[in-house]
Amino acid sequence: MTIAFGFLEKARAANQFTEGAFEKVYSMDFLLNTFILRVKCLMKELAANPQRNDIFQQIKNELKQAQLAIAFQRQNLKEVSSKDFLSDVILPIYEFSIRFNTSDKNRFNNEEAFNAAELSKSLSLLESIKNTDALKIRGIPDSLLQQELELRLNITDVEKSRFLELSKGKQANDTILNAFGSRLFDLRQKEENVKKYSKTYPLSIIKPNMTFRRFPSKLCKILCYRPLKVCWNISWAIAISIFLWSDSAILMSLKSKKIFPSKR
Repeated sequence: MTIAFGFLEKARAANQFTEGAFEKVYSMDFLLNTFILRVKCLMKELAANPQRNDIFQQIKNELKQAQLAIAFQRQNLKEVSSKDFLSDVILPIYEFSIRFNTSDKNRFNNEEAFNAAELSKSLSLLESIKNTDALKIRGIPDSLLQQELELRLNITDVEKSRFLELSKGKQANDTILNAFGSRLFDLRQKEENVKKYSKTYPLSIIKPNMTFRRFPSKLCKILCYRPLKVCWNISWAIAISIFLWSDSAILMSLKSKKIFPSKR
């Protein structure tokens, strides 16, 4: 492991990954595991020192390198080994982002946490869109996924602007954000999409269909039962919920509490 870390540092310094580089670390699984281990260590350090902005920067750098590694893997090795990376690395960053954004004492770190979550989310979304083998297996056309991706990115842009306004102490308008959120929900529950792509757009809203299935109840508890503390930030939480699970379960939970009105 020490040898691998040393080699990865040299690869980072050269800012490139070559075919020979991957041969020296034996396999993509091993390479991604080194990234996972490094980011886990950084997350522990960040938990102990939440004000250290430099740790956020290190995490984002690791994610960028992992993105290059996964892209190289898909192009040259024809393997898919990013599942552990997505669940072990991206989810903790979201959890940090949510935690920082439910605390009034971490305004400075809010923006950095949000940016880190944006980077990790982008990696997850783009990988799912570009993985042609997965598209064929799921039977979903590029056009439909592209619509979903565009809606998600629109929500990201609107929410980022809203977040910056809130960080300056200003009142933000949620109308546009809620409209995009409802459009995304409607796209996923549209009758023709449910019939054609039932495995991906299920009629059932009881259980999530993504890797993060064990976390919706935890997030809903954080968002819906912590009085007053996150009221000003609830729309941001809804947007993150959409990105995290790509599933209507959380949205329906929030709808049932009359937090997120339906536009259907």
